[in-house]
Amino acid sequence: MQLLTYLTLGLLAATSSAALTPKQRCQQKCNATRSGVCVAIQRFCSKKDLTANSPYSMRGAWSERNGKGIGTHVFVAPKNHCPYGSDWIPQKYCLSQFYEVCAKGDKYGHGVGSYGRNDCQEFNSANI
Repeated sequence: MQLLTYLTLGLLAATSSAALTPKQRCQQKCNATRSGVCVAIQRFCSKKDLTANSPYSMRGAWSERNGKGIGTHVFVAPKNHCPYGSDWIPQKYCLSQFYEVCAKGDKYGHGVGSYGRNDCQEFNSANI
């Protein structure tokens, strides 16, 4: 009986963590490491008229460093093979794509993901 209880609890834990959205997984990393990645994402994506290849998107946004010296810089850069242009990045996609980068990234939520037409937009989340 005890074995069945442990197996059931293990299965529930595995299932519930797999069912988390990228935003929820990113928020867990934010809470666990205080890397500031969620703050930086929200700060960056708060701009309503965000376009790829703009000075704002390439400069990005930052979070403050935590007590361990970990902070986050997020930005969108064009990939080399892509033509120059200013593709609009709707706010909901800015948020969802950065949360996905964070969820798939390292323990601090830092990583890179390619999105947009022909994967020309490189979403970056890096340690500062």
